[in-house]
Amino acid sequence: MTKGNKAQPFGSLYFLIMLFTLPWLHGGEQTWEFLLFGVAILLSCTVLIISHHKELSQTINSYKLPLNLFVIWLSFCALTIVPLPLEWFSWLDMSRANLSDFTAGEGSYLALSISSYDSQIEILKYIVYLLCLIFIATIFHKQRHVNIVLWVIFGSCSVLAIYSFLNHYTSGQYELIASIPPWGTKWEEVVRGSFSYKNHFAALMNLSIPIGILLTLTSKHKKSQYKNKIVIYLLSYRTITALFVMIILAAMFKSDSRGGLLAIILSFLLVLSISLFKRSRVNILNWKLYTSIVSILLVVGYLFSLSPVYERIQKSGFTPNGRDLMQITVQRIVADYPLFGTGPGTYPLIQHMYKPPELGVTEMSKRAHNDYLELIANQGLIGATLFAIAMLCLLKPIFITKKPINLQLFCLQWAISCMLIHAMFDFIFQLPVLAVYFFVLVGLALNVNKNRKTMKIKNKGKEIPI
Repeated sequence: MTKGNKAQPFGSLYFLIMLFTLPWLHGGEQTWEFLLFGVAILLSCTVLIISHHKELSQTINSYKLPLNLFVIWLSFCALTIVPLPLEWFSWLDMSRANLSDFTAGEGSYLALSISSYDSQIEILKYIVYLLCLIFIATIFHKQRHVNIVLWVIFGSCSVLAIYSFLNHYTSGQYELIASIPPWGTKWEEVVRGSFSYKNHFAALMNLSIPIGILLTLTSKHKKSQYKNKIVIYLLSYRTITALFVMIILAAMFKSDSRGGLLAIILSFLLVLSISLFKRSRVNILNWKLYTSIVSILLVVGYLFSLSPVYERIQKSGFTPNGRDLMQITVQRIVADYPLFGTGPGTYPLIQHMYKPPELGVTEMSKRAHNDYLELIANQGLIGATLFAIAMLCLLKPIFITKKPINLQLFCLQWAISCMLIHAMFDFIFQLPVLAVYFFVLVGLALNVNKNRKTMKIKNKGKEIPI
């Protein structure tokens, strides 16, 4: 956190508290829940960013291209809620003239979005997400500040994992947040944290696993009053953090999410390939690190064999479970709204008119279960292209670097890519807490990439590069 006025520490602390508590209240699933957290985050970020105008200008200059592209994309989203003359739709999109019941426009005017209200809420979410990115990149740019944010996220996920297991083994006796229909399963079957949808919980656990591994390997040893080496080791920060990583990993397995399992594996292989290609300074030949990895893999394999997701994969493999039919729904919507889409956040309102009858009347199909396809349906080819270009420019310095990749950047790449891959199987970015955490991690990764050095672990007085 940069030097600034006296209000800055309180503002930063307030933001961190919001970041810690954000997963509760269903992660902001309902509109009022998002507004409760979103407006608070919006105000804190805005005040702190304005009070650090010098640092803000540096951030904007450093990432001018992606930020300008995001502004263009937001302008396009704002355009969809502006009433336009009805005759324009004869060449913009003929199908909209038949959906006047959905729009706030009156008389001879019609908005591109089929629901201006839902699009306004969605655009507000986008603004909050981008402000979080700018806030993190501006305020939390030093190494110790990055670690503070990572500890807050990891601590929040650890509490949620413990809460989940507590309810899992007591049949929900300590449940504080009930699921919202149609989602929700019995606690005895799977765990879901404070969310309604278990795959959202799996995505949250997944992003915290790389963070926990990073914090475990970089934890500093402190002098202890105990003389027994075994006791010292068991009570060390590194051991305790590793224990919480295992609890979080077990919670992810217990969520019964095949997409979550696939995402954490594929993202690790992707980032490892990038790291090896860049000749990373991770010392893979260090025997202690190698032994730790093998031990972790054995524990992970054992936990996986006991998990519901293992039984589910044995029974049904990786069958799409209706997702192929949901893709057909998207294709039909895009065929009618190819350029501008139906409007940000409007997919749940219109999907029932296009979905195959095999999906039935259940609300479980109100999402496309693929964030990228849903983005195209909502914003058309124009909006999706603008967003894709802006996001690629934002992520480019994180994944395409000239310097070797250190451990901190490796783990942040892992967490970010895990969420991006998981979005291909589920609608994780439709939950505000996951979107906020994603942009927070991107902001931290940008700062780490900008100021990174080779990280080292102290072992018996010697420094081992990792």
